[in-house]
Amino acid sequence: MTLSLLIAIALPTFLGTRAKAQDKQSQSSLRNSLTNAKAAFTDAQYFNATNEAELRQVYDSLTTELVLRKEKAEVSALFAAGAALLTIVAAALSLRWFGRVP
Repeated sequence: MTLSLLIAIALPTFLGTRAKAQDKQSQSSLRNSLTNAKAAFTDAQYFNATNEAELRQVYDSLTTELVLRKEKAEVSALFAAGAALLTIVAAALSLRWFGRVP
């Protein structure tokens, strides 16, 4: 009876733990695949190290380099902010000099 009670308690716990471990392994594989896809999309490299020796090898193979790329940037928001600032300054000066805002 004691053995059947132990089996009744231990077996579902073991199976539940096993299922959770398999779920975590699947999540980890998906996360690694997503990271690999992001690296490919951004013209970067993806390294997968499963232990300390592989990680050390990855770090040793990395080089320190600075890459400069010219990219077009949207600056209309900066112009709009500058215009708003000039409008506020003009209103403040008008109040000071003439006592009113036109």
